[in-house]
Amino acid sequence: KKLQSKNQYSPPKMSSNILTNNFLWHFISQSPFSKTRFIFTIIPIALVLSYLYSRKSSGFILRYSKSPRIQAIVDKTPQIRNKKFYPHPLLFNGFLQTIIGNSIKTPLQGSDFDLEKVNMSKGGYTMLGWLKPPTKKSEQQTPKDQALIVLIPGLTGNVHSNYIKDVAHAYHKKGYFVVVYQPRINCPELIFPDEGYLNIIDDFHESLVAVKQKYPNHKLIGVGHSYGANMLTNYTALKGTQGLISAAITIVNPSNFLMS
Repeated sequence: KKLQSKNQYSPPKMSSNILTNNFLWHFISQSPFSKTRFIFTIIPIALVLSYLYSRKSSGFILRYSKSPRIQAIVDKTPQIRNKKFYPHPLLFNGFLQTIIGNSIKTPLQGSDFDLEKVNMSKGGYTMLGWLKPPTKKSEQQTPKDQALIVLIPGLTGNVHSNYIKDVAHAYHKKGYFVVVYQPRINCPELIFPDEGYLNIIDDFHESLVAVKQKYPNHKLIGVGHSYGANMLTNYTALKGTQGLISAAITIVNPSNFLMS
């Protein structure tokens, strides 16, 4: 009897998730016009729910010094004041935004930048991508108080990246001088220092010295994206008043690498 009880077959128990999935699959496969119904009902509902979720979860924490100048910027920007980012209804997902952003053609091409190799004092080199000087200058600028935009791409970005060309074109239209910084890891060949270790902050500073030698009277405005934003933040914090960046703008800065 004990052997019989052990050898008796008992059907496996099905979880509620399996039962639910089987029911949905049966409903879709057996119902008339199943493909049409799926396309025109399930997908729109999923898109609407995803968009509503993105609107609900797109809040952020705003920290800034209470200076009159910064407060005026906050007051004029509803998205910042309400601490909400509202994406386009058709681009509610970050992956969709990335796909569309990389597929849109920009007025600039990578060949519009003149690449300059900057040799580092300890060996190796970085590169600067110079965009031709603008023909129209901003009315707020004076000959001795002009701004030069230094773009710092993300980890794999360079002058051929669409988002870099797009930002460079926007600043160029406003009358700014623009240069793109390419760290040695994004150069055609990676050459490490002859001795010691690779210091990305020192590389960036030496590259800025080369920029200043060409435009000594210009204030350097750093604009960093992603990893470039993190490097720009570290540079301004470490160098302080000894650094060559007069103002810094960081975009999607992964300030916490463990979370991002």
